Amino acid sequence: MESVRLFVTLFETLNLSQTAERCMTSVASASRVLSKLRLIFGDELFTRYHLGMLPTARAREIEPTLRGMLLDYQQLLSGAGRSFNPAELTRTFRVGAVDYGVCNYLTPALPAIVAAAPLASIDFRPLDVNIGMQLKSGALDLAVYPTHENDPDIRSQPICRDAIAYVVHASHPLVELARSGTLHESDILRYRFVKTSLIPSQTIPTEDPFMPNQSDIPYRSLEPAVWVPYFTQAFECLRGTNLVAMTGLQLAARRVAEGGDYVILGKPPRVSDYTPHFLWHVRVDKDPAVQWLRGMFLSEKGRFVDPDDYQSLEP
Repeated sequence: MESVRLFVTLFETLNLSQTAERCMTSVASASRVLSKLRLIFGDELFTRYHLGMLPTARAREIEPTLRGMLLDYQQLLSGAGRSFNPAELTRTFRVGAVDYGVCNYLTPALPAIVAAAPLASIDFRPLDVNIGMQLKSGALDLAVYPTHENDPDIRSQPICRDAIAYVVHASHPLVELARSGTLHESDILRYRFVKTSLIPSQTIPTEDPFMPNQSDIPYRSLEPAVWVPYFTQAFECLRGTNLVAMTGLQLAARRVAEGGDYVILGKPPRVSDYTPHFLWHVRVDKDPAVQWLRGMFLSEKGRFVDPDDYQSLEP
């Protein structure tokens, strides 16, 4: 089974040194195991290139079967047949998300998680450019992302429906227009904005109107008055100003419900709602601990607002 473990790990890391480290063996021993696997399957399995190793077509063909064997073996050794008890967990779960995801979709379940699993811990980590690779390599057990991955090895589960919303402080002049029902998007666009930008290591489509990369922020100021690297910071910038924030509806509704002096003006026209997802790799699909953690996070679904209850503004 150690040769199967090495194959699966090398398929994830594409690096023999990292594979040896994760399998707690030497590079020389890992190389010998790989040579034996090549003889058994009559194929190179992994070919070298300047950045590491690439799986061959034969390696990609046998990987799901070998991974399934490894998962079944691990579950057998861990006593998967006995009832799962979160109180016995001592592991650290690695969950990737931007601050919006952490604050809105994850932290509300923390009191229940900490109470049920007092010896476990959660490491919230930033998302990288290639989320699929973070999940595949084991750097993350779970991730939160606005969409799902088109990768057969990545499983997904919807969290809720969310939307983009215009938000202002309660003292903003536009609040009266909103309450009278005569507010149009053109009224909002007369004001300057607080906008969130992604960190330079992340890439997003250049046509995304809501979250440009920090490297794309123009040197000359236009309609945005303030750029912030985190969604949660945008709300603080609204205090004492006539600025407008364009942010997620669920987070805005939560801030209002918590007693924040903010008002949701409405949703931009011609902008569709979206569905954030939990993402995880097939290697933890049957892991009872990760299944339990997902269930705990999703147990808070009832607190989300319905985007249909908020109007889409006229242009």
